[in-house]
Amino acid sequence: MFLTLVSVATTWPLLCFLWTPVVYGLPSDDGNIGSIRRQGYGSNGQGGAAPAPYKLIKPLLDTPWTNDVGTEPWPQHPRPQMHRDSWTTLNGIWNFQVSNSSADVDNPPFGQALAQEVLVPSCVEGGISGIMRDDIRRMWYAKSFYFPPEWSEANHKRVLLNFEAVDYEATVFVNGQKVGFNRGGYFRFTFDITDVLKRDEPNEL
Repeated sequence: MFLTLVSVATTWPLLCFLWTPVVYGLPSDDGNIGSIRRQGYGSNGQGGAAPAPYKLIKPLLDTPWTNDVGTEPWPQHPRPQMHRDSWTTLNGIWNFQVSNSSADVDNPPFGQALAQEVLVPSCVEGGISGIMRDDIRRMWYAKSFYFPPEWSEANHKRVLLNFEAVDYEATVFVNGQKVGFNRGGYFRFTFDITDVLKRDEPNEL
């Protein structure tokens, strides 16, 4: 998943987020992300008890590369053919909690500490996620991030939240407001979140 800043006159992305504990950053000329700022997440960056920390679980079918994934996976831009000079990533450690009912979608846990940390991207059935359970049908993921101040100078631009895929349904909230829904585990999808973003405070996804 990544965010994109676009001009109102074009559909081409100018800035992108892809998941990481890096909350924001702009790449230097060599493609490395700089100006990185991290947001302590406890209760979604708003205080409260911290979730259980992430821990890699050895999967049943292990590989020599399992331990090489680390906690900041896939720092590269996800779509090289659409790369823009300014982008950042949200890959990495998120917060996670099992949901017990489909009705929970009407009451998102905004501003609350979730139960534990999870690695994104990953699947909850895999050990790399830190969860490794196959009995979960509904769940919450949460991440806190700042609006990069460098973006404030981009007049007449829109901020898009892009997902490479979510299996199988996703209802997305930003700062407690629903911004979209998608069904289909293999599709990219995008939501415009410009109007719900906070400029000088943590944003909760």
